[in-house]
Formats: sequence, structure tokens, C-alpha cells
Amino acid sequence: MEERKNTEYVSPKDAPKTLVEYVWRVSQQVIVSSSPKWVQIVRFGSGFYGQYKNNLYFITADHVLHGDDWQEGIRTNENEYIFVDNHSLEKENGEFRSVYTPIGNMCYYDKYDFSSLFTDNNVDPEVVAIPDMQDVTFSNVTNFTFERPLFTEVLKNFNGDILVDAKLQKLIINLEQTCLPKGEDRYLVAGAIHNEIKREMVHCHENVLYGNLMFSRNEKEGIFLSAPNFQVCKKHWEGLSGSPVINQEGKLLGMLVREHEDSQELEILPITKIIEFIEMQERVERADAVYKKIK
Repeated sequence: MEERKNTEYVSPKDAPKTLVEYVWRVSQQVIVSSSPKWVQIVRFGSGFYGQYKNNLYFITADHVLHGDDWQEGIRTNENEYIFVDNHSLEKENGEFRSVYTPIGNMCYYDKYDFSSLFTDNNVDPEVVAIPDMQDVTFSNVTNFTFERPLFTEVLKNFNGDILVDAKLQKLIINLEQTCLPKGEDRYLVAGAIHNEIKREMVHCHENVLYGNLMFSRNEKEGIFLSAPNFQVCKKHWEGLSGSPVINQEGKLLGMLVREHEDSQELEILPITKIIEFIEMQERVERADAVYKKIK
């Protein structure tokens, strides 16, 4: 992978020629397995690599990793495992299989609110102790050794014309080059939908890029975008959770977390919020290191 600095494309050999190419090259396709081995796949999603200060992170939506937790509304403590699709095949026992890069040590958050215990004596503590889960998970992969390169697949438009070639090296997003939502801006999201595994080995899907997304409103839970040119429904968006949302200048707005069919809107977790969680984890790790040194 190659890093993108400031607002310029800096790869010396194969810099993105268009914004569409850049968006496609920073978007990673994700699979989640119930086992450390990739064959036991339970769901699909998206994600991205981002550099913040001197560290490299892999970031995706927490409901991609912990789908059952979000269905139940509480942490189940079930362990599942994230892999990134390298978009290449290798032969094993005479058959081709997809190659994936494992991502370990994912960090995620819970938040508990016990305030109602102090205003209503009839409330059962076990009832109100429900986590307000944050829909982001990330891993510091700064010291991770990438054994195989991460490539693009071919991206075509709805007429079948090629927008981005296959076998281009994936890119890293600079998390310090971001944007705030603006009514005049337009946003893009790319990823893979209609995901499935055939013959228990090959990852099959449809690659898509949705553009001309528009700012709709700001709410406590996040930023909402409208998609005037596309229908917002699970069929056309499932698999894109965790995708980076990029504006027309190539700057990162945030991460797609879910679609809302009723309002025909997309919910985005702002990158500013994601950075808050990253900095929080950095402080925890520094404090832990000091504690271990003193101990």
C-alpha cells in the first residue's frame, strides 16, 4: 500500500489519475469469520487503512465485526475475526482460493449509562445496564508485516465501461486531511455488494461506486447524506458498511455505518469522532505502558 499525503496524490509509480480511482483504491473489502481461518465466513463489509500521526490503523464499522452484538443490543463476547480481501488467488490442493490478510487486536467501545438508577428506585439494575455501543472498531497495524500486496479489482460503471483497472496497489488515507459536511459538496462511496462464497473458496461480489451523495443533516448520532441518484435499500448497500466517504476534493468525511430505507438516507460516522476514539486508545496504551514500567 502507498500513503497519500496532504491533498496530493504522491505515489511515484502509479498515482491515481482520477478521483474515482482514488476512492476505489482506498476502499478495502472485508470478510468476517467465526474462526481464525477464513473459510468459516459469517458476513461481509468494508473498511480502510488510515495513517494518523505516526501510526497506521485499519478501521471499519463495529457491526461488521460484531454483527450479533448489534442485533441483540448487548455485547455477546463472541469472538469473530476480520480479514481484508487481497483481490488475488492462489492455488491450494489443485483449486484456486481467495487470498486474505488477517487483522488482529481490534479495539471497540461500550458505554454504560446508569443515571436512571438515581431517579427511579423501581428500576432493575440488570435492565438498565445495556451498552450504548459505538459503531467503530480499529486496529493499530503500524508494526504489522504485509506478506502479500493488496490490489484493486476492476471497477466498471453501470454501462460496463471500465473506470479503474485491476491490479493497482491499494492506498492509505491520511486521516489528518479531512472535511466537514457542506451542502455544496458531493461525496463518493465505493465497495462490494451482493457478496457470497462459491465452492467455499472464491469470494464473489459486485463492485460498485455511488457518487453525487449530498449532505442532508447533522444529528447526534452522525452525519446523514441523501443519494438522489440511487435507491437506498439493503439490497444495494449491504457490504458497504465501513467504507470511507470521500468528497470531491479527495478529503475524508467519515465512514458509512448504515442505510436508512425509511428516510432514504445514509448514516456517516464523522472522521472527527473516529479520531477521538483513536486518541483515547492511544492514551490508554501510554498509561498502561507507564504502569507496567513502574510495576
